[in-house]
Amino acid sequence: AEHAGMQARDRTHAGMLSNIRDANARAAMQNRISNNSMPR
Repeated sequence: AEHAGMQARDRTHAGMLSNIRDANARAAMQNRISNNSMPR
């Protein structure tokens, strides 16, 4: 039972990390788009 709980925690942690990576990638894409569309 403990082992299953640990695995579930690891999966949740990995999911959070990938969500953060996705959010960072989206933010970077938005920054690039807004930088490109803004006249200097």
